[in-house]
Amino acid sequence: MTGSRVRLYLLLGLIMFAVFIGDILLPLGVAAGIPYVLAVLVSLRSPQRRVTVVVAVIATVLTIIGYFLSTPSGMHWMALTNRALAIFVIWVSAYLLIGRKKVVKALVDAGRRFEAVFDTVPDAVIVIDEGD
Repeated sequence: MTGSRVRLYLLLGLIMFAVFIGDILLPLGVAAGIPYVLAVLVSLRSPQRRVTVVVAVIATVLTIIGYFLSTPSGMHWMALTNRALAIFVIWVSAYLLIGRKKVVKALVDAGRRFEAVFDTVPDAVIVIDEGD
């Protein structure tokens, strides 16, 4: 494992741990699961889509565990609604970031193909577009 990957995993673990501690220290009615989106956003630093999915799964599990470990206060339906919304935001963020990673990978691949074509051409290339 490379040093940058280890640093990324440590950063993700630290963020998740800090959010979890804040979650269980806050009263139950607070939507404390939303800050997990920060960890999902940081997972963008990894080129692997799997990292984002794993972070979203862990954030979901910690949000549910935080519901049971938080100090009871307020109305339970409101706390459940806040947790459900937090999980929804976590997964929407993960979905959008995974889509972004797919687009970036496609652009990088297209750029490599473009470079490969033009690196093999010995002379100039003239491109004519009928639309202009």
